[in-house]
Amino acid sequence: MELYQRDFFMQRVICGYQRYKGKNHQLLIYEPDSDVLYLAQDTYLTTFAECIKDGIWDESEMTTWMYEKNYWNETKEHKVTKQLPDLIEDIKIDMYNNSWDELKTIQLRSTLKVAKTELLQLYSEKHQYDYTTANGVANFMKNYTIVENSVKVAKTKEQYDWADTSIIALMGYKEKNSIMDENIRGIAKYHEWKGIWYAAKTNGNLFGRPSCDMTSEQKRLVFWSAFYDNVGEHPECPPDKILEDDDIIDGWVAIQRRKKEKEKAQQDTQKKISNSKIQNSSEIFIVARDEKHANDIESLNSPQSAALKQARVNQIMKNQNMKDSDFKDVKAKIMMDAVNKGNEIMRGNK
Repeated sequence: MELYQRDFFMQRVICGYQRYKGKNHQLLIYEPDSDVLYLAQDTYLTTFAECIKDGIWDESEMTTWMYEKNYWNETKEHKVTKQLPDLIEDIKIDMYNNSWDELKTIQLRSTLKVAKTELLQLYSEKHQYDYTTANGVANFMKNYTIVENSVKVAKTKEQYDWADTSIIALMGYKEKNSIMDENIRGIAKYHEWKGIWYAAKTNGNLFGRPSCDMTSEQKRLVFWSAFYDNVGEHPECPPDKILEDDDIIDGWVAIQRRKKEKEKAQQDTQKKISNSKIQNSSEIFIVARDEKHANDIESLNSPQSAALKQARVNQIMKNQNMKDSDFKDVKAKIMMDAVNKGNEIMRGNK
């Protein structure tokens, strides 16, 4: 994002409105305050109820129909909700771990772009009929109500009477010109904004309005500003080069989160095996609640234990009638115990 764009976006977020230039006038498209949001939500509920009464499907019924017609399936659902998000996070982690290698980073960024594009395409495919559902119609009327009650004439600041411009036209303009998250993050790292942000921490007045009346863009800017503050205060805060790259810093954050999750899982497991008999066992079996819990349990294995487990799996794949004493590690342990016992006898320690 160019510097002039960053300044423009920053001032727009601070002001809390978009400027629309018509043929004979300029309009200000404000974000809704609490009163307008209340009215819009009431419109949503009323419209939704009317749609259901008229027999229009809701989202769940549309989803069922899409599955029946094979427009959507479990494979695509798994990709959208699990596979691709996990892949994207893994790529970002690889980007952080290889941030010193410029060529590798470029290759990973290309792979990341492909994964993001596929996720966006599948997401669009999943929601392609949303506008026809009761939820979609109700949401359209909610946004219609918001714009209808949030546009003012630039010169007078009076409510616009909709004499020359349609509400739908401004709804499209507002949506098309919304600020993307990557640009909001750019503002959060911008030195001009940081001065405003830190000053607001002292006087407690950021946008001149209560937090409940902040615009969606203002809330996002506050979120990302706090995010970078938290990263900066971390004892292992990465260098500025990493902080400037959204994908790489996301990878660093994912690593920290996974570390914390693993530590918590270890603490939880330690509580469950606090019994001395269990702790002194060579192997401990824990029943998993679900796939995620199973993965958490699996991560508790040390590298040596993981390698041992894999070796046993490989043996079982070759011979499914294995006994415990047939495993190579068990044989080695039996042999070692016998040698140690023999040494004790030789030393007279019967």
